[in-house]
Amino acid sequence: MKKVLVIGNGNDCRSLMMEGWLRYYTGSEALIYSAGYSPSEVNPLAVRVMMDAMIDITGSEPNSVMDLPEKQFDYIINMA
Repeated sequence: MKKVLVIGNGNDCRSLMMEGWLRYYTGSEALIYSAGYSPSEVNPLAVRVMMDAMIDITGSEPNSVMDLPEKQFDYIINMA
């Protein structure tokens, strides 16, 4: 199974949205993670926009790149 990491500055908007889209399109075929260099609060606008697309990221929490459970990834997408 492929592992994908999406990195953003705060892991509060774009990287969480990308994580949501990747989970939507890959289903159970890939493990998708997102993290930030300086995690901050989830942007409510990101949650609302994703809900408009029928993708629920309300349970998402910003993560630090230092606290990832996995250390090796097949793909890394840097959105910072």
